Amino acid sequence: MRSWSRLDWFILILLAALVALFYWRILTPSPADRQSFPPGDFSAQFWAFATFEVRELSVGRLPLWNPYTFAGAPFWADVQSAVFYPPSLLTLLLSAPWGFSLLALEVEAVAHFWLAGVFMYLFIREITHSRAAAFIAALTFTFSGYLTGYPSQQLAVLEADVWLPLILFGLYRASGQITNGKLQIANPKLQIPNDSSKTNINTRAAVPWLLLAGTAWGMTLLAGHPQSALIVGYMSIAYFMFLWFGRVAGNKGARNNTPFSSLLSLLSALLCFLLTGLGLAAIQLIPAAEYTLLSVRAAGTYEKMSGGLPITDIIQFLLPGQVSLYSPLYVSVVGLILAIGVILARPNRHIIFWAVVAGLALLISFGGNTFLYSPLYLFTPGFSFFRGQERWAMAVAFSLSVLVGYGVSQVATSKVAGNNTQVSPPAFTPRLTSRLSFLTSRLCLFSLLLTILFFFGLNDTGWTPASPFYKLLGGAILLALLSVLAWLLFKFGDRLHLAVFTGLTAVLVCFDLFTANWQTNLYPQPPEWHTQMPALVQAIKQDATATPNEPYRVYNEFRLYDNYGVPFAIEDLWGASPLRPDRYDKFLAPPMPIERTWELLNVKYVITWRQELYVPSTIIYQEPAADGTTYVHRLNQVGPRAWLVTQAETAADASILQKIADPNFDRWRIALLETGTNWQTSTTTNSINNSQFIIHYSLINPGRAVYQVTTPTPALLILSETYYPGWQARVDGQPVPLFRADYILRAVPVPAGEHTVELAFQPLSFTIGAIISGLTVIGLVAGLV
Repeated sequence: MRSWSRLDWFILILLAALVALFYWRILTPSPADRQSFPPGDFSAQFWAFATFEVRELSVGRLPLWNPYTFAGAPFWADVQSAVFYPPSLLTLLLSAPWGFSLLALEVEAVAHFWLAGVFMYLFIREITHSRAAAFIAALTFTFSGYLTGYPSQQLAVLEADVWLPLILFGLYRASGQITNGKLQIANPKLQIPNDSSKTNINTRAAVPWLLLAGTAWGMTLLAGHPQSALIVGYMSIAYFMFLWFGRVAGNKGARNNTPFSSLLSLLSALLCFLLTGLGLAAIQLIPAAEYTLLSVRAAGTYEKMSGGLPITDIIQFLLPGQVSLYSPLYVSVVGLILAIGVILARPNRHIIFWAVVAGLALLISFGGNTFLYSPLYLFTPGFSFFRGQERWAMAVAFSLSVLVGYGVSQVATSKVAGNNTQVSPPAFTPRLTSRLSFLTSRLCLFSLLLTILFFFGLNDTGWTPASPFYKLLGGAILLALLSVLAWLLFKFGDRLHLAVFTGLTAVLVCFDLFTANWQTNLYPQPPEWHTQMPALVQAIKQDATATPNEPYRVYNEFRLYDNYGVPFAIEDLWGASPLRPDRYDKFLAPPMPIERTWELLNVKYVITWRQELYVPSTIIYQEPAADGTTYVHRLNQVGPRAWLVTQAETAADASILQKIADPNFDRWRIALLETGTNWQTSTTTNSINNSQFIIHYSLINPGRAVYQVTTPTPALLILSETYYPGWQARVDGQPVPLFRADYILRAVPVPAGEHTVELAFQPLSFTIGAIISGLTVIGLVAGLV
């Protein structure tokens, strides 16, 4: 392995400069030139979540409970909040002097593209021992159609994916330690690893590298996208097993290398790697697992989960942007030619492995469009939990980028050998050179044929941008130009110095990928445009000042983005997270009358396209919209945030929903409790007048509320707050049970008299996760020492 040098540092700096160039419209200091990521999940979800996290952490509180979506939901337990993800915490810290903004979050996303390039460079440099190969592979992966496409909107996907090459770097180093604690080199001049040395197996020396891989795996888990973490995990395990068995097979003559000891060592190494990551992420994963089991995502079906890329997306291997906005399979013309060429030119076992991974991942990315997904859905852990199988395109783009690295490595090796008479070039190099020239020449002819066909097609349909052939012709012309340049590079590249060849290849790859992808996620508005307070919200806040101490919620009927309440501190009945409490979802579904939902959930304002509602209301604001006028109604009658009842009935869940939906049910006097709830009172509805109940409500913070209650008889305090495990109740400082009433609400038994009732969110799942993560950090430090 070559030692680290100034050239390596220069390459990392160059990668940073190229990332900054790619996103110059985001990073430019000129307000006139500055653009932003398009409207969507980046601002509507990830920025919205981050604003709540900033508000809570800035006052020294952990953001455990979010009152602004779904009438209240666990925030930390929503895995996409990624509260404990270190780079996100660093963003919040560094932006504190200026105030957190959408631009700060965009800079965080851009920085992760640089991390993708750095980690890919480390990995490919390690496996090929070629800086040229590592640099070209890093460019291919960083600016590929996949990474610059969909993940730029889904920040959690991007931040989970970029750690894969660092994980593989650690696992590769760890697997190399089975040969007497060091990687054996067959030829120091070519730096080609030899898997056949016969020495002692040394797993102890692999521990630091396993811990590095485990830490990177923990970062993947903490980034907040479980499906991407699953893909990264499967690829990492498959690669480590491939390396391990390959090296063990090459060490059949080593002492202590029995099949049992080899398998035991493999399992120990995998557990060290996996448990390190799981332990670090336990503080996030355990609350998330609890929440997921209680959400609508716990009950997925094949139809919901089997979505994937259309098979026509294969076109975008060569013609990006012709099937959809994103081109997840595009790795540049030069990259694709190098990947295919190195597969066809007498490949070694490593190249075959990555070719197989790319092929399988491509089939999986089609989801239910091929039959392969069916057995995976039925028998493979994790596949039945996640929708959107097109995200497996990441594995395709990554594998092709690795193959690009191997292709450049073989060309670079032949150049080193050609300049050194003491070193014979590998036998496969002429075959690779001829394959590359052959492939590019045929691609030139193919692109010329496409250009002619699309030209005549455009002539027939008319030379207008509306014609489908207009865009296709432009793509074919660009493909022809890139193919010719690639042919010139491979045809005459053997006459160039390695540095010149690498530079020309890098320029061609960057020109290709930048042209195809750099405007995919740009929007002609500055970041501030996305985060300004909507006029609808301003109207509600202004109207609410008339009763400043009165709590209320809003029902947004698809007129604002679902998470608008989080950044602007408005409690709403909806939210955009894919994790929505299952009971809450059933409660809001038909046949429950919407006006009954508004009553029980303390709704005061309704944002809708309806000029008239089902109940009396006053329009306080209206504005025109593309799909009709938007109205803001203030309901004339608003349900309370808390009330007392002296009667209760127990029933099964289905019966509770039916009774609540019944217009004759007296919801203000009778509580509906779950079967088995132990609360009884002899007080009847006729013996108490509601005017004798006194309730004063004060919200201390999102995770703590206090109620001053006066009641002449034992009663149940019903709260218009959603029930969730982890909420704890105290009356006058003493713990009391917390019941679930009216299907989704909280209920606290209160004795007669004047009392202080306190509710606090202190989930056991968070405590357990924090302890495990803390112990893992201690163990990690001890293991490294």
